[in-house]
Amino acid sequence: MFWVASLLHKDKAPHSFCQSAIFKIVFLRSIERRWETKLLQLRQAEEDHHHFQQIPLPERIPPELSNLFREISLRLPELWPSLSNAQKKELLRSLIQQVIIRHPVPDRLEIRIVWISGCFTDHTGLTPTQRECDVSQFDQMVARIQELWQLGYNDEQTAEQLTTEGFHSARSVSVSADSVMKIRLARKWYLALERYRGTEIVDNYLTVSGLAKRIGANISCTYRYIYQKIIPPEFVIHKSQSGIYLIRNDTQLIERLKERVREKKQRNGMLKSAIS
Repeated sequence: MFWVASLLHKDKAPHSFCQSAIFKIVFLRSIERRWETKLLQLRQAEEDHHHFQQIPLPERIPPELSNLFREISLRLPELWPSLSNAQKKELLRSLIQQVIIRHPVPDRLEIRIVWISGCFTDHTGLTPTQRECDVSQFDQMVARIQELWQLGYNDEQTAEQLTTEGFHSARSVSVSADSVMKIRLARKWYLALERYRGTEIVDNYLTVSGLAKRIGANISCTYRYIYQKIIPPEFVIHKSQSGIYLIRNDTQLIERLKERVREKKQRNGMLKSAIS
């Protein structure tokens, strides 16, 4: 029995070698067939290209065809709205070879339209971002906000200036006063009256911090109420040079804002509903 097992063990080596050799032959043969196929395709492409070069090109477009193209080009803007979506797609497919879209930064798209003629048209555009820090040149915008704050600009003036200089906020093509305010307060760059947070009343008017305390909201929320005109403009005094906002100390206004804050907190689960 030991002799038979030994003999079978010796026979395994030649059998394994044969399997490996057959596999290699089949593999090499498949590579050879693919190579021959590619060579045939290359020869066919070279022959087609050579045949195309032998075809004489017209010296110029026939006048009737040139006039037809000119008429279509002049009337296309007029005809475009009347075309169906299928016709529009078919027309664009006949004119455009490919469209290349790049996303170099989170808030910007670069689009290249390559026409059948080989010419191309480049377009760039903004795309919304969720986070303010993903906006292009965010660090430069923050530094610019600090410079304008030191010059005495208020949030609205700063936002307008930054928009003019080409900056923008997240989810917007311009810079909003609300974004400027958030960036400024996060870095404790306070405007004139904000530097005196303990002051709640000035000349019988409430400061932003004074109103925020009375309605149970934070300062950012109170500024948002002013910017979005939730607080009616006739209740607000805005000193443009210093950026100070003073709000009329009106009982009905305060109660209405308190109710708004309470409802928002309740919706967000920050305030439990009273159980009778």
